Amino acid sequence: MRDEISRACVKGASRHPWFFVLTVSDYLEKPVDGRPSTWYDASMQTEQIIPAVEPVKVPPLRRIQKQLVADDVEFQLREAILSGALAPGATLAEAALASQLGVSRASIRQAKFRLASDGLLEFNERGTAVIRKLTEADAVEIIEFREILELAASALACSRMTNEAVNAMQENIRLTAQEQNLLKLTHLDIAFHEEIIRAAGNSRLMSAWCGLRPQLELWLAGMHRNHSAVTDQTREETVRGHRALLAALQAGDPEVMEQLVREHVTGFRAFFSANQAGQTVTGLNSEDVSKGEEL
Repeated sequence: MRDEISRACVKGASRHPWFFVLTVSDYLEKPVDGRPSTWYDASMQTEQIIPAVEPVKVPPLRRIQKQLVADDVEFQLREAILSGALAPGATLAEAALASQLGVSRASIRQAKFRLASDGLLEFNERGTAVIRKLTEADAVEIIEFREILELAASALACSRMTNEAVNAMQENIRLTAQEQNLLKLTHLDIAFHEEIIRAAGNSRLMSAWCGLRPQLELWLAGMHRNHSAVTDQTREETVRGHRALLAALQAGDPEVMEQLVREHVTGFRAFFSANQAGQTVTGLNSEDVSKGEEL
């Protein structure tokens, strides 16, 4: 038996240089435990551990500050859509946009797909990007979904308001009262209601709000333009409504808050129409970007 084991060890060592030959007595008296990092030195009769390889240390990396070109393109196109500078139904030609903005067509394409995912652009049967035109049915769905979200959020926020939330809303109201630009007023309006959602402390409500926000902003921007065409009190009415909402939140009165939310959300509904987007072209020219080669 011992001779057979010895012959097997010698044969293994001849085929594999890494194969350690153990004496028969060593093999029988002190069997190997099976760990790949352990072997037994017959002469020293001591266990030898192969030191572990230290992981490579990653050098410190600095945060990249440079903004992507596509981000800037997306921002400019988004603002032009929300302001009405790019009218609903207008097509966006990559070549014309790339030339006007001084960027590559790839950057235009990337920005268009982002805007399409937010529901601000659509692609027709030819694959051409078209500015989204909200219908009456779209408006009803947006209003209904917004009302559901804000009613749920306000009920939670009444009992979860923090000093930070109050300060953020007060600062928003202060900025709104001073704002002269209609589109910036729309952004501030959306931001105030987002603070209510945030104050609810429910991540799933916030996720649902973020999915609704781009089209809600498009709808609200159109309503603000229509309302301002009728009265110059858009800013004052917005501030007054937000102050009432904040007071109800601070008082922690969910019943009053529910009534105010319903009135605030549906207050401008009569001003909405399928042709709500403004036709005045500023900045980017809708004729320039809709003519020429289309994707």
